[in-house]
Amino acid sequence: MLGRIGLRTDRDEVRAVLVQPKRLALLVWLTLRRPGGFVRRDELLGTFWPDSTEARARASLRQALQFLRRRLGTGIVVRRGDAELGVDPDILNCDALAFLDTVARGDGEAAMECYGGDLMPGFLLEGAHEFDRWLHAERQRLRTLAVEAALLAANEAEDEGDHARAAERVAWAFRLEPNDEAVARRLIGLLERSGNRVAAVATYEALADRLRTELDLDPSPQTVELFAAIRDAADAAPDVRATPARGVSPQRVLVLRLENLTGDDRFDVLGGLAADTLARGLSLIPDLEVVPPLAVGPVPPDAMLPHDSATTSEPGGVPSSLAALARATGAGTLLDGSVHREGGALWFQVRVTDVAGGRLLPGPDPVRADESAPLEGIELLRERVVTAVAPALTQRVVHVREAARPPGVDAYRAYLDGLDQFVRGEWHAALHHFRKATNLSPDYALPRIVSAITLWNLCDLPQARAIALEADALRSSLGRFERAVLDMVLAWLDGDWAAAYRAAVVQAEMAPGSIPHFQVAEESRRLNHPREAREVLRRLNPEAGELRGWIFYWVELASAHHLLRDHARELEVASRCRRLHPHDPLAALLEARAFAGLGRTGDVVRVIDQILASPAGRKPPMGELIVEAGLELKAHGAADAGAALLERAVEWYRAEGGAHASSRRLLGRALYFADRLDEAHEILDGLARTSGSSVQPIGEHHAQLRAHLDYGFLAVIASRRDDAPELKRWCGRLEALDGPFLYGAQWFWLAAVAALRDDRERAIRLLRRAFADGLPMEMFVHTDPHLARLRGDERFDAIMRPRG
Repeated sequence: MLGRIGLRTDRDEVRAVLVQPKRLALLVWLTLRRPGGFVRRDELLGTFWPDSTEARARASLRQALQFLRRRLGTGIVVRRGDAELGVDPDILNCDALAFLDTVARGDGEAAMECYGGDLMPGFLLEGAHEFDRWLHAERQRLRTLAVEAALLAANEAEDEGDHARAAERVAWAFRLEPNDEAVARRLIGLLERSGNRVAAVATYEALADRLRTELDLDPSPQTVELFAAIRDAADAAPDVRATPARGVSPQRVLVLRLENLTGDDRFDVLGGLAADTLARGLSLIPDLEVVPPLAVGPVPPDAMLPHDSATTSEPGGVPSSLAALARATGAGTLLDGSVHREGGALWFQVRVTDVAGGRLLPGPDPVRADESAPLEGIELLRERVVTAVAPALTQRVVHVREAARPPGVDAYRAYLDGLDQFVRGEWHAALHHFRKATNLSPDYALPRIVSAITLWNLCDLPQARAIALEADALRSSLGRFERAVLDMVLAWLDGDWAAAYRAAVVQAEMAPGSIPHFQVAEESRRLNHPREAREVLRRLNPEAGELRGWIFYWVELASAHHLLRDHARELEVASRCRRLHPHDPLAALLEARAFAGLGRTGDVVRVIDQILASPAGRKPPMGELIVEAGLELKAHGAADAGAALLERAVEWYRAEGGAHASSRRLLGRALYFADRLDEAHEILDGLARTSGSSVQPIGEHHAQLRAHLDYGFLAVIASRRDDAPELKRWCGRLEALDGPFLYGAQWFWLAAVAALRDDRERAIRLLRRAFADGLPMEMFVHTDPHLARLRGDERFDAIMRPRG
């Protein structure tokens, strides 16, 4: 019942009950009204059949009970005498009851795991007002209990001195009660103590926006005072943002890929698999923090030389290249090694180096493995490394955890193949490999996590959430880094960009120079902190490690410059990106956008002509690129040139002639922006009638955040036509929308309607609500022609002004 509505036997989903709302509600009432007890028949009659005669109500109850027994088993509903009914708790398991049990035990962590979301979300029962009133109250009661459980878990973490974990628990509670200032203040304080001042500021700003738009209130004096103190501290130390300074700590361990010295490239995969397995095993040792292997690029050539080699220059004979790698990640302890072949067998060898002290630590003996069964050797190596390293670094003796068992070689190879496709932006191909890895090794969580990210990029948000929750069920097997990646994905799906930022910072601290480090910049920009995004990206090397070939590095850097109106540097970045990716439409769009910002209309048209004349690249479609360039021109004052490009976009879509709904939606969008309202209405109205109210993706790579709703386009068309009945109809549809993955899109479109009708007060209030409900600061917000009417209004300019 928590977070979703489901009913299953050991074998199948019981859809026959799920599609009968009153009978499902009756089962819920019997289960939760008095857990483990009984409900009087008279109460059931008055609750579910209040408008029926007693005879008809009793007949309806009998029929409902017979139906439930027939579908769920005769023992499911039990009686106490003739007047009372209940359910047998030995037959019916219920997540809500399990949650209440963990709350009663005072187990905050377990309660958080049990609480999957609001009780029966979205469920309404017509003609049963008492049930609806009870469900609403029960939903709020359970949510309050979940918040209290999370705060209890935070207390325990804080008592242990783990402010980061405490902040994670309070952030979880804040997502449930985003207007609770007491919870917000505690979260802000924990974030500040953890070194995440930017996340603390973002949390305050999100709270203030929600309070003003939803309740027409300002934050309390206590909250304002706390925010002012943190803001002043952040202003005094502006460089301490995305990656707090790291001191070198012996308890921070860097694990490098083992070098393949066998001379046979079939065994290349084993070095990475061994490193990942060692990192996962070490991450489960209390008091250790493990830098994941992806935190560094290829190991320098001298890294595997013996410690007494003449090329070393560090105290104790540590190779300088290794010492530099360790210091770059704040690691005081380093693990590296090799795989070699001898006597027809594979040998895995690892050395443990105290970088700060310039000495070798006691390490495991070499491990032998049969070439046909290398996993046995890797697992034995992991056991020996964990049992050797734990006492040396933490004075602990630990038992090796089963959760650290390595995946199969084929599963790991499929995962690496998927990552290779992922970095190149080939989402469908990457997903194929990740699914293969998951099928080969069901307990391997990493492919599931990256599958969820891939599905996010493909705009398949329901499936992304399903896969992310599958990965969350394997959380106990994850290290801190993998948990942070998973938390970021879950935050994306919730539209909680402050939480996504916090999770990205954790990853960046552990894996500097990687794609996760890049992610800090993207999350900063979504929170309207383009300066921070720019500085993060400047500190990264786009030609090293994972970032090599990652076009979205350039997309994000150019976007940051664009939002800061530094169009000259934006053009430098865009031009470099286009040299590196000459056939990618995204690179062309970056250059066109920069030229538009500089007022170089002719160059924008030239770029469009060039890309249209080149071979068709990968997505997004050329037509979408032309639309975006046309809107950029209009946003920067070149209305006629922008209108001409938008007409060309319509021509391009007409020539393509795609019959699929997504192609027609793109054509409808182009027609609308080209001011061909009747043609746009015909297409979008037809799509709205067939596809319903869901957010429809436009393009690719986080395209669901463009706030595209067919209802929204139809509302602004009605407004521009001055068609009052149609306007009322579509605005009503927008206001009634409620569900996942909207990210404030409905309020964004209602703000557009209000702006068209010169109701600035309402437009700004709705726009604030859109951001409070999850609308990120994406580029389309700046180019939207409806919002242009609000420019110059101090309140609107304050919303759009970069905050950091």
